[in-house]
Amino acid sequence: MWRLKQGLVESTVIENIRKPKRISKYAGLENPEEVKKWIATGKWRKSYKESLVNAYATWCDFRNIPFEKPKYHRDENLPFIPLEKELDVLISGVNEKTSIYLTLLKETGVESGEAWKLRVKDLWIEQRTVNIRGTKRHKGRQLKISSRLVSMLIPFTKDKEMDDRLFYGKIMHFRRWFELQRKELAKKLKSPRLMEISFRTFRHWKATTEYHKTKDILYVKQLLGHHNIKNTLIYTHLVNWENDDWVCKVALNLEEAVNLIESGFEYVTDFEDKKIFRKRK
Repeated sequence: MWRLKQGLVESTVIENIRKPKRISKYAGLENPEEVKKWIATGKWRKSYKESLVNAYATWCDFRNIPFEKPKYHRDENLPFIPLEKELDVLISGVNEKTSIYLTLLKETGVESGEAWKLRVKDLWIEQRTVNIRGTKRHKGRQLKISSRLVSMLIPFTKDKEMDDRLFYGKIMHFRRWFELQRKELAKKLKSPRLMEISFRTFRHWKATTEYHKTKDILYVKQLLGHHNIKNTLIYTHLVNWENDDWVCKVALNLEEAVNLIESGFEYVTDFEDKKIFRKRK
């Protein structure tokens, strides 16, 4: 409860409890120097060492133990960006609830916690939009979703009050269930790259594809809810699309054109009174 009162989100609170427990197995929590030595000699990435230090610092703050945090600068590793067909294989290979949740992440690029906290009143069916309540790191925003996703979400609103959540339970438990499904699917399809896809991967994929589609970094910044554009600039050089393959579709009428746009296709040109669209594979 103390951690929640300090403004930490639930997932951060859970990690701040787990990490000191792990540290206590190898070093005395009451001895900051012993803890610092154990962290420093560990063969982990600097980003993980930084997270251990931050969790332990919160523990020390609660118990009024003086602790001077060592500085670990995170490694600048570019995130994994899968092919769209790999995301779609994963979405179609998990159970219904997980599939709907992953589709929401793919279409909007929101943080997993932002999607998990959606309430019935945040879903605007007629406008086909969702209102995203920004976390402490991101701005609130309104995002468009496809009519297909709306129809998938409607059953989640049945017999619920406006303030009720669309998804129930703990997101940590849901994430573990997703990871089990992902492991089984990767093994079944003999596709180890699926194991690299996490909830956050959908956000990275969305941001990267939207930037390369629009070349508008301010639009991507708004889409992601970033406060600082420096956090958005990483997506300008993640993927080189120069030799990428395309899927082309032809729309014979307005309805087909709308459906293609909702599916991520972009308009190219008119030819013989027909509209041609394309989307990267």
